[in-house]
Amino acid sequence: MALIKKEDFSIFWILNFIVFFIIISFGLFSPPENLDLINFPDKLMHFLSFFFLSIFLFKSNKFFTESFFFIIFYAVVSEFIQMQLIYRSADLIDLIFNFLGIFSSLFFKSFYFKALEKL
Repeated sequence: MALIKKEDFSIFWILNFIVFFIIISFGLFSPPENLDLINFPDKLMHFLSFFFLSIFLFKSNKFFTESFFFIIFYAVVSEFIQMQLIYRSADLIDLIFNFLGIFSSLFFKSFYFKALEKL
């Protein structure tokens, strides 16, 4: 008998989360190079990264509380790691935009996905 039911996870959303998590982590922790390829402002990138990362995480499983604390923890730890890297710097405004992305995904999840489920 399994402790976690099979339907508590969605493989599609888990794979999306893992791929996006790796891409975001690479972007956050790698040395900055030529930024002409992506012409988004830094704060918008933080917002969108954590918005989509949160959406994928929340959709991948039914453990909302654990997922919420994990994504908040990752947002804080990612800024702390950037503070330790010599080629990166931590910024409180970046952390705020990380949180704005997370909380916006909660709003999106609670209204948009609920509306889609009713259709």
